[in-house]
Amino acid sequence: MRISAFVILSFFMGFYFLGCKENTTKNQAVSDSAVQAGNTIPFRDVTSFEYQTIRGIITSHYDTLDVMECITNKNFKIVDSTGLLKNQLQIEKSKARLSKIYCEMEITRSLYDSTGVYQYNKLIKMEALNAFSHCGVNADVVITGIGNEPGWKIDIEYSDAPKMPYNLILDYGQSKMSGQLTKKSGNLKSFPMVLETKDGNGEILRVSIDSKPCSDDAGKDFNGTMTVTYLGKTYSGCADIPR
Repeated sequence: MRISAFVILSFFMGFYFLGCKENTTKNQAVSDSAVQAGNTIPFRDVTSFEYQTIRGIITSHYDTLDVMECITNKNFKIVDSTGLLKNQLQIEKSKARLSKIYCEMEITRSLYDSTGVYQYNKLIKMEALNAFSHCGVNADVVITGIGNEPGWKIDIEYSDAPKMPYNLILDYGQSKMSGQLTKKSGNLKSFPMVLETKDGNGEILRVSIDSKPCSDDAGKDFNGTMTVTYLGKTYSGCADIPR
């Protein structure tokens, strides 16, 4: 039996086009599936968020929670939309001997957010007692001074010893100092109190503390005022003086 070349060619051409149509159908199905799956994925999925765990001292708790991280002294602003942190704070404050509260928590921030405000995600630990010891400051009495414009903060481990350790942050963290302060006058029962030291270049650092009421820019009340003088600049703010 003789089969013409035209019949053979037609057979293979038909098989070719049939295969192309099948592949096109499969590709279209994959494309439709991808589109459908894409519709179920939120625009900001988990890869769009920054997750991190911080350890620090809570410095204020109003509309947002301010936490000063222990190691870097970076200040984190954290939104507590659930109210859990606020409730836990009230519990810890009722037990507090010192007004400072330590916390460990997981926080998140959208990578699209340029405000720098974080969202509370998971509370690991919150404790008022021995708050400073969690951050490596071993002192029963720590005097804290804090102020803005430019931002500064100092922790002084107060004692009856001639020298008292301190950690100072100036100008929003651009300058950091630590060492020993010498008490020149006053004490926790007699204010004003003046403490001094010299840096490596012989420049005097002077800290003046008084027991006058003070309020910061956020409206938080403190039981003292503090002035830090260094390199011709004066930094004024409030003081938290343990009683």
